[in-house]
Amino acid sequence: MNTGQDRELPGSPNNAHDIDVSPDGKSLALLNRGFQGKRSLRIIPVEGGEPQELYSFEAEGNFVINPAWSPDGKYILFPLPNTDSPENIELMKSGAPGKWNMWRISLKDGQRQKLDMKMARFLHLSIHPDGRHIAFSSFGRTMKYMEVWMMENFLPKENTRK
Repeated sequence: MNTGQDRELPGSPNNAHDIDVSPDGKSLALLNRGFQGKRSLRIIPVEGGEPQELYSFEAEGNFVINPAWSPDGKYILFPLPNTDSPENIELMKSGAPGKWNMWRISLKDGQRQKLDMKMARFLHLSIHPDGRHIAFSSFGRTMKYMEVWMMENFLPKENTRK
C-alpha cells in the first residue's frame, strides 16, 4: 500500500476469489475455487510462500463462500452448505440459496467445529474486534430478499482447562 505497486505473492493461486487478512496482517485466508466443485480453504503468508491447505471440500454451484478471521487469529470462520439434508441439496441445485451452516477451523490443530448458526446463506462476514459480535448478509427466513443480520455471543466458550 505504501509504494502503490502491485505484485503477485509467490505461491499465490490464481483462482482465489474470497480473501480475508489476518488480524496481525501477516497472513491471508484464501478460499480457492477449483474444478468440478472442488474448493479449499488455505492460508498464505503476505510475504509470500506456499499456501497451507486447512480444509478441502466439494460444493455444487458457483456460490460465494467468504472466510473471516477471528479477532484473536486462532480461528477462521466460513459457511458451508448444509449437506445433511437431501431436500436442501435439491433446493440448492435448483438455484435457491438453501440452508447453510457456519463453521470454524482452529489454526492450532486444524479441528473443525460446526457452530450453532444456520441461515439461508452467509455473505460478507465481519467479526467485531471483541469477538462477540458478527455481522453478515443472508437471505434470512424468507429466502427471497437479502437481509443484514447481527448476532451476539455466537462462539462457544473456550475450554481453559490445562
